[in-house]
Amino acid sequence: MVGNKIMTEVLDVIERGGGRAPISGDRAQLLSVDSGTPFSLAQDRSALTTAVVNEIVRQRPELRPVIEAIIAGNIQTAIDTMNRVTPDVVSRRAGAELPEQSVINSGDKVITHILDDYRGRTAEAQKETLIVVQTNRDKDELNRGIHQILVEQGQLQGGRNVPILVRESTRTEALLSTAGLAQHAGKIALIQEQYYRIEVTQKRVNDGVVTLVDEHGKGHLLSAFESSLRDIGIYRQESRHIAVGEKISFTRTDKERGRVMNSDWTVSEVSEKGKITITKGDESRELDPNWA
Repeated sequence: MVGNKIMTEVLDVIERGGGRAPISGDRAQLLSVDSGTPFSLAQDRSALTTAVVNEIVRQRPELRPVIEAIIAGNIQTAIDTMNRVTPDVVSRRAGAELPEQSVINSGDKVITHILDDYRGRTAEAQKETLIVVQTNRDKDELNRGIHQILVEQGQLQGGRNVPILVRESTRTEALLSTAGLAQHAGKIALIQEQYYRIEVTQKRVNDGVVTLVDEHGKGHLLSAFESSLRDIGIYRQESRHIAVGEKISFTRTDKERGRVMNSDWTVSEVSEKGKITITKGDESRELDPNWA
């Protein structure tokens, strides 16, 4: 997802160091943010040895033509083909109502229809279900609905409400001024792997300084100039019900706490004090949301 300039710089560094590096990816997905299409150019115009893997193997045979049509950019063909695949190919619970067809224009009822469809699927089919959404708001609403469905169906047991941090969508330049930071007063700032609560007073705003309070209650002053030298992440705190059997995923890598972004875990225990034990294969870790 880089432009020609950055790709050239990377390859120059590799060449000067006498190194070797394979370039792997999907030219249809890894579109560059900056100008240029280095991945496509590397395949089409360079002397690099290229291996192309274009066989679709992770899909049901009846849905494979749909994926092929989407890749080719034939969206209407994909939709028509998908509609010829009836909803009964998915395993359903006894008495569950089948959708009228595979493709439905639900309008503003799309969330309700997705949840109704998910509710009627067997536990095995639910585990194999992938839901793609357009916005974080839709994602949160669906996650709450699915959580409630799994509780009602007995797939999630017990649990407690625990605090979690949700990253805010911010612009880097907006955090370079004290006024910009002041808009996030009361929220959590992540700076160089350390979490702080943002506290701002009118006097401090005028002075060009905000106060960051660490987990021990100690205040640290951060000037707007100093903030321009650091990568700052802003988070809001919310409460979520976490139960045994829940699937969770980390949204950022935290080496100090042993967390890897997008790694999937299963909740195996939630203590009375809110501590969460998660497992993945033979690995087991304990999370304390009240501390982290």
